[in-house]
Amino acid sequence: MKKLLLAILTTLPLLCLSAEKSRVLENYSWPKPNANTTAFHLIWLGEGNSQPALYTQVGEYYARVHFAPKQQLGEKYAVAKNKKISLFYRKLEDGKEYFEKAATFNAPSNSLVLGIIPEKEKLETKVADISFENIPIGSSAIINLSPYRIGATYKNKPHFLNPFEIWKADFPMRGKYKMGLISIFDTRKKPKLMIQRMLGGTESERAILYVFSTNIPESESIPLDTSQILPVVEN
Repeated sequence: MKKLLLAILTTLPLLCLSAEKSRVLENYSWPKPNANTTAFHLIWLGEGNSQPALYTQVGEYYARVHFAPKQQLGEKYAVAKNKKISLFYRKLEDGKEYFEKAATFNAPSNSLVLGIIPEKEKLETKVADISFENIPIGSSAIINLSPYRIGATYKNKPHFLNPFEIWKADFPMRGKYKMGLISIFDTRKKPKLMIQRMLGGTESERAILYVFSTNIPESESIPLDTSQILPVVEN
């Protein structure tokens, strides 16, 4: 009898919710980015796998958004164009569903990378503007998508990038390409060279180097994890 009562009490909230009909859009087909949308990638900057389930509003309903796999940009979500993007927790209380605001981002353009850093009981937000207006064709950029400050140099001039900051360059022509030799440094202790490489593309392209982390092997016999950086050339 006790087991039967427990089963009834456990399923009752679910029955109430199903009667109300959830406002979550299952298997939602995201639109392609266009002039009337704001598109974004979503990156988790916390440690471990304790990522919260988050939703974005689609009209009167909500659709689940997922954080990108580690050291990747992941899916690009497109929502109605707005100057701000809000993400929500889905909550159940007494069998009733409601959505509580978890984080709000400023949206300076229609193409963004959004980052979330867990800070005690709140979520700290970061935004990188990757629109063609901000990083135009013919230019190059380094974007720090790590949760700490990194260093970069070009022609021996140092640049320090806080999380989600962007360094932009207009490199000179080298034959058919606008390219420059850049260096990336880990700066968490004493600055230490992580990698040195060419960055750039043709005059009809833009080149972006996304930096997810700057971990350096303790021994030279251990190869560097080059998946910590993601070079992307677009036109």
